[in-house]
Amino acid sequence: MKILKEFHHFKAGSLGSERVSHYERFLLDRILEKGAKIPDNKRQNSMAWELKHHASCVQFARLFAKKRGLSEDVCAVGMLLHDIYAIDEGEYSNHARLGGPVAQEILDHLGGFDEAERTLILRIITEHSDKHIFSNDSYSEFGKDVDVLDCFLYPEAFNFYLKEKPPNKLHAYLLRAGRINADLGLPMDKRFDILKSYQPDGKWLACYACPTGVEPLETACRSGLSLAIVAGTDREVTILFPCNEEDAFRTAFDATGRGCVLSTAPVMPHRLQIIWPILGLYEDVSGLAACSNRLQNFLL
Repeated sequence: MKILKEFHHFKAGSLGSERVSHYERFLLDRILEKGAKIPDNKRQNSMAWELKHHASCVQFARLFAKKRGLSEDVCAVGMLLHDIYAIDEGEYSNHARLGGPVAQEILDHLGGFDEAERTLILRIITEHSDKHIFSNDSYSEFGKDVDVLDCFLYPEAFNFYLKEKPPNKLHAYLLRAGRINADLGLPMDKRFDILKSYQPDGKWLACYACPTGVEPLETACRSGLSLAIVAGTDREVTILFPCNEEDAFRTAFDATGRGCVLSTAPVMPHRLQIIWPILGLYEDVSGLAACSNRLQNFLL
């Protein structure tokens, strides 16, 4: 028999022996401490985001751990600390791997987990960014899935990934998000199909020169394609689009009565318009270096 106690509400000194609660209180204090040292205008993230993201991730961790038969405490602490490097430094570059040693220090400090459990916690943390890698490791996949689930529930997250992730990684994110929705019995988001034509061979985009007098943005929007990239130089405009949708794109051009010309390779543009016609979204990129970097992402 145990005495019935009131819920501690994470008050300092009242947490008792439940080990995860100590990590939850620790992380909240850490976020507030680091936020005071590195303000939002010097971060890639924000402290508001870290507070919201980690609070929801730990709850999803408990839910997924129950559903998948994993250790609830291990999963909860893994997700509490999965972005610890970004919290401390305000940087996301390689934050999963760099967060491993920081998390190790916290585990040493707070204790409560044996060596086998610590190994699993660190695996969740250091591998959660490898969402383009699908494995049979239950804890590694768990960390990736919980992060994706939480992020995609924010209305603007989808557009963020369109802009920030190259197609090979975006394709993996959308595939993973679709599988999570199916696993939870949620309605499938039709936007998850926008890269169904993606092929990881670097040759998934065909390149067509846009005829003189044809408005490329208007043509791309009429095409009904998932993606079109308008690449412009001082002398010509080229449109890249998924290869297996070639007939649809030819039809769009034929409607202008001008046809189109297949190019052997994309030109190096000074300006880009990355268009997602079926989503009604586009992105403008200007400058040779910026266009080169963005275009190379799409040619991965």
